[in-house]
Amino acid sequence: MWRSMRLRVAAGLVSAIARHTGRDRKTVRKYLAGPAAMREPAPSCLEPFREYLLARFVDDVHVDGTVLHHEVVELGFDRSYVTFARQLRLLGLRPRGVPDRWARRDRRACA
Repeated sequence: MWRSMRLRVAAGLVSAIARHTGRDRKTVRKYLAGPAAMREPAPSCLEPFREYLLARFVDDVHVDGTVLHHEVVELGFDRSYVTFARQLRLLGLRPRGVPDRWARRDRRACA
């Protein structure tokens, strides 16, 4: 019984705060509940191929991205080239000091 009374009082407070601030009741309730739990990011889709890619970069530092993409597709990678290049950049698998030919270039800088 006490619990239901507390809930009614809390609901009344939420409604009053919502009216006073001009916010929706769900927004006020979410704010009063505190910070949401942060999810851990999902593992990269390139994780199963990490060792292979590192070995390929040891063999040839300047290997072309399309060649690597075709090779990992044959090994079971099922995503697009764009996803492959993005994940390769995010994981930082490309050796340091090697220019990234896959990076987007600012065309205005060439003008």
